[in-house]
Amino acid sequence: MIKGTAATLALLLQAAGAAFDGLYTLRINASLPLELDWQTGEPEIDRCVEWGPGDNSNGANFTWYGLRIQLPDDATTQSGQYYSDVVVATMDGGFVQSYNATNDTVLMYNLTTAETKPTVRLNFNDNPFWTTYTFDAAGDEYQQYVKEERGSVSCYATPANETSREILSPVIPTLTISLQRLDGEVDPATPAPTPPSSAVVPRGEIAVPFAFVFAAWMHAYL
Repeated sequence: MIKGTAATLALLLQAAGAAFDGLYTLRINASLPLELDWQTGEPEIDRCVEWGPGDNSNGANFTWYGLRIQLPDDATTQSGQYYSDVVVATMDGGFVQSYNATNDTVLMYNLTTAETKPTVRLNFNDNPFWTTYTFDAAGDEYQQYVKEERGSVSCYATPANETSREILSPVIPTLTISLQRLDGEVDPATPAPTPPSSAVVPRGEIAVPFAFVFAAWMHAYL
């Protein structure tokens, strides 16, 4: 697994000379906790007799891919790293995580922005919709959102003394997106090379004019 470095991949998204007043750490963790039966407390996966449709319903692992992130308009990335697997555009070659794995940090980046309520938009696994997360930097120094992808992994089970089958969601793909405000203020970093045009999503397509797409970074990096 390859990890990208900020020295190669950092983007400058605001005009030179602009001042920033906040330094934050953006982190994305991926987990695959097992669903437990509400009566017995036993893992639902033990009841599976046949796996449902989709490559991620396979009894062993889940693949994360196609990570795309949009930062605030004035955001500038600093140091950090990410798993290159998660930015692959298709499932083939994505980041494979075993069932019951917890808290794999697939991305961690420091960034600067003047916004007091930074908004981050996220897209994963070719989802047709972006998810928006707004953090209140004037309030808590650390905030997190938990996004559960229930139904992404499914199987069939046959209840005791019955002939009909029921559908279970034995594994819950879960993303934890957090932003932590760091102490002190940070001066703008030395301008990094302008990203390729493919890394900037046209204004008409998204709510944030200046955005970076990690898949485009990886294309340039390799």
